[in-house]
Amino acid sequence: MNALLWLTLFLPAGWTGGAQDSSSAAGAARPAAEAALEAGRLPEANRHARRALEDHPTDPELLDLVLATVGDDEDARILYTHAWIDALADGRGRVQSKPARGRLASLDLPGRIAEQRAEALGELLAFAAEARSNVRRHPENLLLERWALRLAGELAEASPALAATLDGKRSVELLKPGGLPDRVVAALERLLGDSLSAGEPGRALRAGRILSGLVRQAAFKDLEGARPRGMDRVGKRIAKNLARAREGVAREAGRPWSVEELEWLTREEGEAFTRLHDSFAHPGVALSPGGLYRVETDCGFETLLGAASTVELHHRRLARWYGRDPFEGRPGTLRIVPTSSGLEAEGAPFWWVGGFQGGDQTVLRFAQGTIEGLGHGMTHELTHRFDGALYPGQPAWLSEGKAVWTAAAYGGSSDETFVANHALFGTIEGVWIRGFGNLAKLRTLLDGSLEDYRDNYSAGYALYVYLSTWEEEGRRPFASALQRFMEEGGRTKLAPLPFFESLFCDGKEGRPADLEAFAQGWEAFLHGFYWKTRAEWTARYTQATPPAPPSPLVYDEPTWTWQRTRSEPHFGEAQAA
Repeated sequence: MNALLWLTLFLPAGWTGGAQDSSSAAGAARPAAEAALEAGRLPEANRHARRALEDHPTDPELLDLVLATVGDDEDARILYTHAWIDALADGRGRVQSKPARGRLASLDLPGRIAEQRAEALGELLAFAAEARSNVRRHPENLLLERWALRLAGELAEASPALAATLDGKRSVELLKPGGLPDRVVAALERLLGDSLSAGEPGRALRAGRILSGLVRQAAFKDLEGARPRGMDRVGKRIAKNLARAREGVAREAGRPWSVEELEWLTREEGEAFTRLHDSFAHPGVALSPGGLYRVETDCGFETLLGAASTVELHHRRLARWYGRDPFEGRPGTLRIVPTSSGLEAEGAPFWWVGGFQGGDQTVLRFAQGTIEGLGHGMTHELTHRFDGALYPGQPAWLSEGKAVWTAAAYGGSSDETFVANHALFGTIEGVWIRGFGNLAKLRTLLDGSLEDYRDNYSAGYALYVYLSTWEEEGRRPFASALQRFMEEGGRTKLAPLPFFESLFCDGKEGRPADLEAFAQGWEAFLHGFYWKTRAEWTARYTQATPPAPPSPLVYDEPTWTWQRTRSEPHFGEAQAA
């Protein structure tokens, strides 16, 4: 598929790379297109014609004009031919105009697609009407009606005649009965227990994960709308049954696949594998080559194979960097889900996270991405696993900042080491622009009183780079203190800020004598990365990493999710589905 088709699909019809067309320019676009076409200037004519089409996307004459300007671009010709037929077709998807039918004589497929779209629309409307007719006995049919009408609206959007058949039919608004959340939670608890009693751990796990997701949502600080009470008690009640359900599913799954066995599957077998293991009732399960990780996913075959093949590479790079591996004989679990609701079901602490680490369990969201991209997320979360084992008790800024650094400071999965002097210039510059060089704001980072936890990622990253790499006269005044800070963090009785000051503001080995002096040096470090006045010493740092190997997009169907990018959820959002 050529570049013009991609632009046609994903950019506004009149996009020209920057110039803003006024309404008067839009009115002049059609005659300009016709004049350029008559003069044989096809690219110019096409640009003007698409600009005119932007305001009238179903005008058959304008679509005909665009078709006259596409030249030898066969992809664009096919695309606009479909749009032209949709604009001309009647309510049955048929073109009645004799001249148009003559032109369509050699184009069988577009015409048949238009007719089948009209037939599908008719079936959806009949389905919606049938669902509505039985609402009194089955109120859940309102959901079916709304789904059918919304899909019908998407089908009819490109055809004026089909859109007219939807006049007066709008998406159904649903009113939530009072007390419904409590009833749903109670029903799910019953289903969890009953399914275990009936020897159906897969169904029990599905119910338990939904409940787990609801418990996590109820705990989010910035949940939208009403917040149900007592969900923390629900979490405690279901914990044992949820664990039993997982154990039952693991027994039914049997021996995990090896990477070598997965590699022997054909493409067709891989697609069948994805369909069979599309939920955690029947997850895809594999062991990494050295047995360091059990990988579980409902994302699909390619995801499972890619994750199982590469997770140990990221683990061993971290072990070399930390100087030892605390997990010999202690395998971890890597669980990969395609949606934010899946993260919640596994216990995500925040609505916005892309992954999280708890003990020996790593959970990541993977959607519309590559295995190499997933590897950077693995590295971030596995850094937390290593820190939890080697340096427990670290403050959030150090834990997140260090993990941001490890996730960025390598090129590809096979890299054995990190780039020691790596720094993300834009990230550090952004921290300075947002005022974290200020003493008062630095205090909020160090004492954990940040308004937004997410600032620990960027500001914590910048502070970690400063403490671990800053040099004066060939020596690093903070490096030894940073090591002690990590080692003693889990044992100290000092509060976070005084503990920081006791090590980094002690006046020894070139370190400042108090926090105010520390803040001055810290602010100068941040300011040194500002693009207008970049300091000479920034030449010691690099943003470059070794080139990563080619990593194509993973096309496992569950990873191309329709679930939107998460914003602050309402209780039950996505879990209710």
